[in-house]
Amino acid sequence: MTVNWTNGNGSKRIVKINTSNSFANPANGDNPTADNSWNGTGEQVIFNGTGSSVTITALSPTTTYWYRVYEYNEGGTGSVYNTTTATNNPKSQITATPTIVISTTSLSGFVYNLGAGPSQEQTFTISGSDLVANLSISAPTHYEISQTSGSGYGASLSFTPSGGTVSSKTIYVRLKAGLAVATYNDEAITASSTSAANKTVTCSGTVYQPEITVSTTSLSAFSYILDSGPSADQSFTIGGTHLSGSINITVPTSPAQHYEISQTSGSGYGATLTLTPNGGTVNSTTIYVRLKAGLSAATYNENITASSSNATDKTVVCSGRVYNPQITVDPGSLSGFAYNLGAGPSQEQTFTISGSDLVADLSISAPTHYEISISSGSEFGASLTLTPSGGTVSNTIIYVRLKGNLSIGEYNETITSSSTGATSQLVTCSGEVLIKPEPENNVTNFVVAAVTISQIKLTWTDAAKNSPDGYLIKGSSINISSIIDPVDGVPESNSLLVQNVSAGIGEFTFTDLEEATTYYFKIYPYTNSGDYINYKTDSNSCHDYPTEF
Repeated sequence: MTVNWTNGNGSKRIVKINTSNSFANPANGDNPTADNSWNGTGEQVIFNGTGSSVTITALSPTTTYWYRVYEYNEGGTGSVYNTTTATNNPKSQITATPTIVISTTSLSGFVYNLGAGPSQEQTFTISGSDLVANLSISAPTHYEISQTSGSGYGASLSFTPSGGTVSSKTIYVRLKAGLAVATYNDEAITASSTSAANKTVTCSGTVYQPEITVSTTSLSAFSYILDSGPSADQSFTIGGTHLSGSINITVPTSPAQHYEISQTSGSGYGATLTLTPNGGTVNSTTIYVRLKAGLSAATYNENITASSSNATDKTVVCSGRVYNPQITVDPGSLSGFAYNLGAGPSQEQTFTISGSDLVADLSISAPTHYEISISSGSEFGASLTLTPSGGTVSNTIIYVRLKGNLSIGEYNETITSSSTGATSQLVTCSGEVLIKPEPENNVTNFVVAAVTISQIKLTWTDAAKNSPDGYLIKGSSINISSIIDPVDGVPESNSLLVQNVSAGIGEFTFTDLEEATTYYFKIYPYTNSGDYINYKTDSNSCHDYPTEF
């Protein structure tokens, strides 16, 4: 503080200072020594001379000090003082208050992702006036400060005032590197100087945990049949937040690579992908996955791994299989299917079938003249379908027979067993429909059982050996020799005196006959039918008998 006054008419003067308006007048003859640095207590002479001002140092701020000027003249007997008071003598003055000024009281939004610190810088300005000591700035534990952008960071700064003043300074602030994931709020930068009120800048910031997100943790049912890969692709989505590095997506390559990935369906497949974040973020991205072509038949269960610096790895478990469908039949041929014309179907024969590593139903197709079933004696048809369980059809018995009602001939055909991707397996079937031989015996007991005016009833006992399929009865009203024997291969139609009777009936009544007429009858056993009919024409049973009047 500088104290000024207007000199009186004394040759010199002394100036005293005190913290109260209490001064002891100097005694004439005194010539005290002056010290313009305040000693901190009581009355003190701060000036002794001819001037009109004095600057006092070491004063306390915001303190009232009193000053009093004493004029004196120097004479032969020493100093003579004027000790009377006057207007504004003594006079008081309050010292200035040291002041710190900051441009803001808070800074927020200091952030970085784990492993990517320090944060971006932010700034505030600071200045000081009427300072009596250095201006000191201290950073809290997790922040650091500097006077220079990008360098020179530390825990504290100090500025020396000039004439009590520190001009405006820009202070750079950042969240320290290397911090753990956490929130770092309400931490204060403190600016201080002796006797000045402290000023604080509260800082808030966060260190974020990098995160990778995937839409699913597993993809299953990748498959193809041996030598027909790759599989159809499947997809998942991936994204990331607060990343401090790229997301790297990899498939296993040791001992060999079995899966491949791409950002494009159907093309661009490989073992790795790199997704570069923008501002720490990777937006949701679709990743296509497929089982590679050219693999051996086997099961392939492997993990796709997504990783990024300081983020927890994410995995997508992939399950797939390369199939080698196999069908086995035993035996590969069946022979001896046979029956006589009109007596079908044939006896059954069987083969066993099984399948492994199947990807679809096992289909069994019978040829035109054969039929198949999984049940003996019933449910025969043209095809069968066996559904695998876990890719397997266990040993299954297939019943085979030559269809009924076939024409005479050989039937050499093939049953085909097939399933998607498997080599079809064949069972060759050989069979025939035979002509039955001519009956060995005639009927017995061929007699007339009853006669009326217009009817004759005949009865007989069927032939005993090589049972006929039927009987042809022919009659005549002339004589027995006028009955013409039938010809093999030429079936005869029923008429008045011609009748076909099935085996096992043993009787027939002719009607609409002429009364009082003698009729003659022969009965012919036969086998087969149609073009293959075979009559026994030797040693025929015959009978003649008149109708009643």
